[in-house]
Amino acid sequence: MDESFGHILDSLPEKRSRSRLEPYSVLINELLRRRRTYREIARVLLDTFQLHVSISTIHDFVRRCEAPARKARMGKGLGSKKTPKENLIDRGRGLQINVTETPAALDEIQKRIADLKARPNPETETNPKIFHYDPEQPLHLPSKSRKKDWDQ
Repeated sequence: MDESFGHILDSLPEKRSRSRLEPYSVLINELLRRRRTYREIARVLLDTFQLHVSISTIHDFVRRCEAPARKARMGKGLGSKKTPKENLIDRGRGLQINVTETPAALDEIQKRIADLKARPNPETETNPKIFHYDPEQPLHLPSKSRKKDWDQ
């Protein structure tokens, strides 16, 4: 970056936050971590700080503040060199992924999938035809003993 740009940027004052909830962001995050609802958070802010806030305002504030943190957690921040496996581990969801990068292992997986797809479907083979239409014959109701065989 050019030196003059850095000088200009350094001379500009910090822009003040537009949200009334900014001073309470740590409290809101902690209440959310303790599984408090937005309605309960609004009640705490009203009772403790006399701050009248709607539930949707708290929701919007949390989503707006969470977006940069989520990008950083998922490795989309600038300068992140994490592998996809490291990103999944960092999310804290307890996912265990066995990542194999050998072509032989991938070929084995593809072969097993193809074998499963080629296997015959047992449902279609064991069920006899219930109805056969012959335009030359009149329609008849099956006998009761035959109906019981079909229901099984």
